[in-house]
Amino acid sequence: MLNDFLAVSHDTSGAITTAAIVNAGAVIKGELVFNVRDYGAAGDGITDDADAFQAAIAACAQVNGGTVYVPPASHPYLIGHPLELAKPMAIIGCNWESTVLRLKPSVNDFMFKFAQASDKVMFGMIFRNLKFELDAPGQTAGGGISAISALHCVIDHVWFNAPRDFAIKFTQNSSGNGHHNKISHCLFDSNSMLSDGQGLALYFAGADECFITDNDFENMGGATGCSVMDFNGSNHYIGNVFVNCNGGIFQRDTQRGVIVGNIFDTMGGDSCVKLGGGRGNMSIANNEFFNVGDGPNANNTYCILFVWTDGISSVTGNVFEMSSSGQTAGAIGFNSGQAVTSTTITGNTVRILANPSQAIIAGTAQLTKGCIISANAGYNPIGALSAPSVPASDVAYTPSFAADCMVYVTANASGTVTISLDGSAVGSVANGNTVGVHVPLATPITLTYSAAPTWAWIGQ
Repeated sequence: MLNDFLAVSHDTSGAITTAAIVNAGAVIKGELVFNVRDYGAAGDGITDDADAFQAAIAACAQVNGGTVYVPPASHPYLIGHPLELAKPMAIIGCNWESTVLRLKPSVNDFMFKFAQASDKVMFGMIFRNLKFELDAPGQTAGGGISAISALHCVIDHVWFNAPRDFAIKFTQNSSGNGHHNKISHCLFDSNSMLSDGQGLALYFAGADECFITDNDFENMGGATGCSVMDFNGSNHYIGNVFVNCNGGIFQRDTQRGVIVGNIFDTMGGDSCVKLGGGRGNMSIANNEFFNVGDGPNANNTYCILFVWTDGISSVTGNVFEMSSSGQTAGAIGFNSGQAVTSTTITGNTVRILANPSQAIIAGTAQLTKGCIISANAGYNPIGALSAPSVPASDVAYTPSFAADCMVYVTANASGTVTISLDGSAVGSVANGNTVGVHVPLATPITLTYSAAPTWAWIGQ
């Protein structure tokens, strides 16, 4: 073993050089772990450690990837310029308390930047067990990680504190869109709500089919009104917690996305979840919304707000507990000027309505036939409704009720009634008998008869 050790080149300190490791081709314990302290990082909160970090990253890249280890330090590691990553590797710390990287004052850029060739992807990059302090004095722009064409990258247990613009920004180069990244067990927070800057935790304009799971978002949203801006769609948000944020998830391209099992607590802005721009399949299920309208910049805040979309969506199993005193607009809202199709709102629960004069579901006039609103506790009417007048024979009537209903038609004692929904016959009744028909929201019903029947409407 001693002969093998002496047979390779060493630097002046006696350490094996990176070039010697590569040339020898042997695997020696520790050769794929590059400690930033070995490359000159001080971790004293005064020395600019960016060059030392970059040297460790370069050494790791020479052996086609390994681990750049950031050991505990008494003070933050000061980072005075962006750290460029040309090849995938793991950047690993110890914990959030003692492994802290802090942007140097007036660094208006990202702390880490993917810098692979413009026609290449970054496959399998890993960040773990680190804290990034991003809002340095004098800073006017920048953030944590600029992830360009990222594929199957993992960002786990990283604390992103006070990003000026973006904690993580996903974009793409000429190689195309990134995808299948995992962001988990992270904390995105600001010391206080930014009065300027975007203050976004996540920005997607070049990564889809990603999993964003089990993260905490606190005091995010800056001056722009959302914690997550997603232009890609097809991303999954599962088990996250949003607290005191100016807006939650704004999914601009609603294609095949999932928002499941999240908590939205004391939220402001215009919405906790906002959907717009796409025509794909969206599932919003089993989330809990409470104290909505009590958060920062609240102004008629919705739990879920649909904008610019006529896509297929399912909203089911959510709990809406709106503020009794804050700026709550309602549980669900639909912007005017759109014709929403194939949207299902079922099995949700509304605990508290902030103001009885405000609609729990607003903008239902935008919903067209094919939409379903049913079995929502605290919203859907139970029992008899005030029935409209029976229309003339063969004249279609579109219900004004903003929910699914059952209609019970009773024929004249000597007459026959044919019942049609949206132009298709669905049943008939005669000689004083009664038949029940399920009438979905916004679906025209037509009665054809010679002797006028009666009918009763029941909320469903």
